[in-house]
Amino acid sequence: MRGKTMFLVVFFLSLLTTVMPAQSQNVDPQCIDEVDKHCGLVEPGFGRIQKCFEDNIRKFSPVCQTQLTEGKADAAAGVSESRRGKEPAPVSGVPPGGIDSQCRAALEKLPCKGIEPGSGRLRTCYENNKGQLTPMCRQQVQERPSEAAAILLMAPAAAAASAAGASAKEAEPIIERKRVRPSETYVAGFGGYTFGGKLSNLEGPGLLPGGNGGDRDLADSVVYGGKVGHFFGDRMDWLGVEMEAFNTTPHVEQQGLTPGAHLRVTTLAFNLIGRLKFGCETKAVRTEPRTEGGKRYETHYEREFCRVQPYGGVGLGVFFANLSNNGTSASDNAVPGLNALAGLRYYFNERVALFGEYKYNRAALDLTNGPIGGLNGDYQANHLVGGLSFHF
Repeated sequence: MRGKTMFLVVFFLSLLTTVMPAQSQNVDPQCIDEVDKHCGLVEPGFGRIQKCFEDNIRKFSPVCQTQLTEGKADAAAGVSESRRGKEPAPVSGVPPGGIDSQCRAALEKLPCKGIEPGSGRLRTCYENNKGQLTPMCRQQVQERPSEAAAILLMAPAAAAASAAGASAKEAEPIIERKRVRPSETYVAGFGGYTFGGKLSNLEGPGLLPGGNGGDRDLADSVVYGGKVGHFFGDRMDWLGVEMEAFNTTPHVEQQGLTPGAHLRVTTLAFNLIGRLKFGCETKAVRTEPRTEGGKRYETHYEREFCRVQPYGGVGLGVFFANLSNNGTSASDNAVPGLNALAGLRYYFNERVALFGEYKYNRAALDLTNGPIGGLNGDYQANHLVGGLSFHF
């Protein structure tokens, strides 16, 4: 009886150590899960699980790095096998120097894609299909089970991403870019200063007696006016036409005993303008999609916007002059002459610009049609003006 009792004790003790090898060695359940995660694809036996743990020890938590030494990793794996533990979770990315590209491609082709992790399903699939792998690839899986699990679990996402990328690539339209140079219309207002004017080669007794051939200086004056212009498009976008009108009062200054006189000159000018462009940038105008021969195209129309534009011009000036003194006056209207200009325009945006400009006027005036006799001579004036222009 005593021998029978001793036999039963020994039998139950051996059964307990077989069923619960890890618990008998005080292995934390967390560490059992970590062994299952990082070494779940390693075939048990001959210390392979322990070697997998030692090769991947940095992936384990500090607690498990301590507990799984001295052969306890094999024991933890035994518990995992007995309870058909969870599958290893995918890792974030594959470390360099891991499974080579040929083995990786072979793993991605295994029919394990899309298998739901858990209950040993991933390992079962691998065991059933590992015959499709080369011996060298199977060896790499044994040495790097965590990486292999990640490849198997990530394969569906990678395939989907690859397919989406290929589809997006096929769907991408062919881009064509075309530069357009539209025409440009503007209106402007300006004001400034008239200086350095004179009447030269004078003749006539009227308001300015003293003989012929003299020159009389003109007083500095305010000038103001406005203009409207248009630049052509396409290859002629550097060329434009402009009409402007401005008024100034450069009175004739007294010279010695010779009295002065009030002079008002209004100018209507028709100019031909040329410009240069600097500080340019590209602006989108419109996009036109189309399909030809099964291919998609997009034509992007763009134009050049240049903030800094120096310009110059010359044209016909039509002058209207009036000379008066002591209640009497003489005038000369619609006199043709010269109007020349040069300036610099700075665009705040595509619609509004600030400009500064120099003008030069010259015309032969005949102011002898009044009751006071008048005079005739060459009129010359310089103007510095600035203003704002609005572009359409």
